[in-house]
Amino acid sequence: HVQPAQIQQFIAEFNKVFGKRLLDENFSIDGSRNEVLFKLTDSAARSDVKQYLDKLNYVLKTDSGETFSWTKYDFGRQVSFSAMWQDIHGFCQRNPAAVSELSSSWSQQTRVTSTLLVCAVVLAMILALFALFIVQRFRSSKRKLREMTSSTGALDSSDYKELCRQRMSEKASGGGVEPVSTRLAAAAAAAKKTVGGSPNSPTGSWSDDPITTDMDITTGHLILNYMENYLNNKEKLEQEWADLCSYEAEQRSSAVGATPENAAKNRYQDLLPYDHSRVKLNPEHSASGGDYINASYIYDSDPKTKAYILTQGPMESTAPDFWQMVWECGSVAIVNLTVHLVSEHVWFEDFIVRNFYLKNVGTGEARTVTMFHFLAWEEAGLPSSAKALLDFRRKVNKSYKGRATPLVVHCSDGCGRSGTYCLLDLALGRIAKGVKEIDLAASLEHLRDQRAGLVKTRDQFEFVVSAIAEEVHNVLKTLSQ
Repeated sequence: HVQPAQIQQFIAEFNKVFGKRLLDENFSIDGSRNEVLFKLTDSAARSDVKQYLDKLNYVLKTDSGETFSWTKYDFGRQVSFSAMWQDIHGFCQRNPAAVSELSSSWSQQTRVTSTLLVCAVVLAMILALFALFIVQRFRSSKRKLREMTSSTGALDSSDYKELCRQRMSEKASGGGVEPVSTRLAAAAAAAKKTVGGSPNSPTGSWSDDPITTDMDITTGHLILNYMENYLNNKEKLEQEWADLCSYEAEQRSSAVGATPENAAKNRYQDLLPYDHSRVKLNPEHSASGGDYINASYIYDSDPKTKAYILTQGPMESTAPDFWQMVWECGSVAIVNLTVHLVSEHVWFEDFIVRNFYLKNVGTGEARTVTMFHFLAWEEAGLPSSAKALLDFRRKVNKSYKGRATPLVVHCSDGCGRSGTYCLLDLALGRIAKGVKEIDLAASLEHLRDQRAGLVKTRDQFEFVVSAIAEEVHNVLKTLSQ
């Protein structure tokens, strides 16, 4: 019979061997079955006891040839060790060195396990803090973007409302829209004036926007003389326009736009983009299917640098394709030359500016796109004045300067008004870079090589001449001051 003191000694030896308090000091004796019932501590697990006993059993086999089997013991929450006293106690008595080694090994294993557990907790905390940092940074970026967008909108509103008041007061004393011939005559007369001019003569809005031009005064006079020749020689103008009307581009295939599946995407079936210069959408993201949109890339001197995208005004069915094109081409500015809706409130008689917040719902990326909407140009007519369009162009270029993405320009068909604006902007851009001469007819042929039908009427071509003359005259007056 085992005495209680022996059982307590066994519990102490057992816990010492395993380097961990597995057995509780409380126990009970079943005299009828001659068994001692031990209880595991709250921190012990059945798997722990089995793991330690298996290791002890391996040591017994190796060192002394003695053995005991796991199946000899009944492990529940209360563990029956009726035969274990002799096994464990006898082993401890015969192998004190092995007991010490096992205790040290299991203590070290416990420390390693604890260390790994602590490391895992620390790593989890670092990952959680990093995730929290990313979330906070994302929220902060969105908040800054909203603040930037709202502050930019407020700045634009104040700026253009002030410009509106100035322009309204200027035109309050003037008459209606001048005929084309009157405006051309006025431009010619301005060209003949001396560089100094009258101190009371208007200088457009050059006082508001600083000049950025490499044109010298001598070159400016040469260009003015060239434009004066256009304005005064009606026969030459007629002949050049006739030659332009008969001009045909070498690469003029528009097969893609003429296919039955793309016909509904064209506002006019006779104004289609050339295959070699058309804008191609990503068909995987296209709402209407395919890669087609009635739009053309336009470059100035370097074919690799797309300066413009000329396109028809979006229809209800092609509006998603239009915004997909704006997004995929990276454009941040749009020039809209169609008239405003009757129901739309217009607080500025010539143009308004809108900011759009464009977001890719797939990637979460977003950017602001600015639309410059010129309101004083009916489809079959001309702008209300050259000055109005020149003021509008300056505002566009002031906001768009330095951008590496194409400027989107559209009217109803993407040819008449859009081509006129593009020719004017391209010519004035070249003049600002310091070119010594400008050939408008050759420049228009260059544009028509990339999109058919640009500048649809002689009046539109003549208007470009008068606008260039007026702008160059304003530049010369400013340079002389």
